[in-house]
Amino acid sequence: MEKEELQKVLLEQIDLRRRLEQEFHALKGSSPFPVFHNFQDQMKRELAYREEIVQQLQMIPYANIIRKEKVVTHLNKS
Repeated sequence: MEKEELQKVLLEQIDLRRRLEQEFHALKGSSPFPVFHNFQDQMKRELAYREEIVQQLQMIPYANIIRKEKVVTHLNKS
């Protein structure tokens, strides 16, 4: 192989190793790269948002019961 070809192969191998190390750290959960920390933070925010929505949806039946009671009370007064 010529020198240029060897350099090209070397750079490809270096890039491959860098990407594999990033994936390893991401899977391990100790990524030194801020991209993965941002992803983890985004996932935590998404989970918190979903939990809040679930809590709000659980309140809807109670709100309907209260409304029905108010309507019945109002109709009974009439």
